[in-house]
Amino acid sequence: MQLLDRIGIMVKPTHRCNLNCIYCYDKKYRDEIKNDMSLDTVEEISKKLGNFAKSVNWIWHGGEALLMGKEWLTEACEIVEKYIDTVDFKLQTNGTLLDDDMIETMIKLKINVGVSYDGTAHDVSRGSGNKVFSNFKKYFNKTGNCGLITVIGYHNVDKLIDTYNLYKENGIKSFSYNIATPYDMNGTIVRPLENPDEFLDKYLKFFDYWLSDKDGVSERTFMTFIDLILGSKSLPCYYDTCVGKWLAFNPNGDIYPCDRWYPYNLGNISDYKNIANVFYHKNFLMLKQQQADKRLNCLKTCDFSEYCFGGCNGSSLTLYGDATKPDPNFCYIFKAMIKHVFVKIKDLSIEELDNINPAVSKKLKKSAYRGLSTIKQIIDYNWEGRIGL
Repeated sequence: MQLLDRIGIMVKPTHRCNLNCIYCYDKKYRDEIKNDMSLDTVEEISKKLGNFAKSVNWIWHGGEALLMGKEWLTEACEIVEKYIDTVDFKLQTNGTLLDDDMIETMIKLKINVGVSYDGTAHDVSRGSGNKVFSNFKKYFNKTGNCGLITVIGYHNVDKLIDTYNLYKENGIKSFSYNIATPYDMNGTIVRPLENPDEFLDKYLKFFDYWLSDKDGVSERTFMTFIDLILGSKSLPCYYDTCVGKWLAFNPNGDIYPCDRWYPYNLGNISDYKNIANVFYHKNFLMLKQQQADKRLNCLKTCDFSEYCFGGCNGSSLTLYGDATKPDPNFCYIFKAMIKHVFVKIKDLSIEELDNINPAVSKKLKKSAYRGLSTIKQIIDYNWEGRIGL
């Protein structure tokens, strides 16, 4: 059998967590699935993936994956590498357990760590803020690289600039502001956007501040919007069709198209001799059709749908129970953001590119971007007189 070049997987070895974040979408499953993943399950997943793909992007997720401990993670990664030719390990953590010994373990296992930290408002949403940021800095200083995700909502939208400057002061060159989902796993709106315009006003004011910062650093969400405007085809999963490119595994070995898509259980790893057959499961085929229907409906009714693919299927599933309609909260925010970013970018002249955020400047220059003002100058240029016609 010809092997797939690459697949991404999200492996949840546990649903346990030592925090109780206000916006967590995984809480429901802490009581439903109490067992941790066994090493036998890790081996079965690894063996079958090794017979399916040449390369695997393997993300340890949770729950809090570091609760599994250094010994378990070491054994698990050794098992994975035994069966898969090329594997890139990543691990997302709340950072509380990322002490010196754990940092050394992550480095030894070549696991790229991402930390969730909510900036200057961290203790409002998560707790243990000082400890988390201290652990993050120790890991960052030892490796020179650490993914940093800050979930934003009404708990910290007033602190975006303060948090951004905190990151800059600590030498962080790249991070991501991720907007919190307002739904729990039953589709109930638990954190409603009671005044989305107020939220957007503060969020987009931060964009203006960030764009004009000549000493600025990269922020993934805004950089993604610039990529969208430039026509990039390399985008995060929530602005692209991710179906078939990812799989998720729960502690008991159950398989899903992604970690939030629980209505679309694709069976258990033990059910398959050939994991390629997971993509012919009735729930997977149903999801593909629903995503196609959503995409078609969005194209018919929305001028922005070519940029977003109707948004994340996970949000649709938690809200409606299927993937046939987009999340209206996502649509409202997305439209406002992409219009705002486009207006700010379109009039930039070549000269102005040296006076904006260097991450943006570099991207625009690399793409040979020309703003409308520059294009107008080219059109109005006296070409005939210059070449003697």
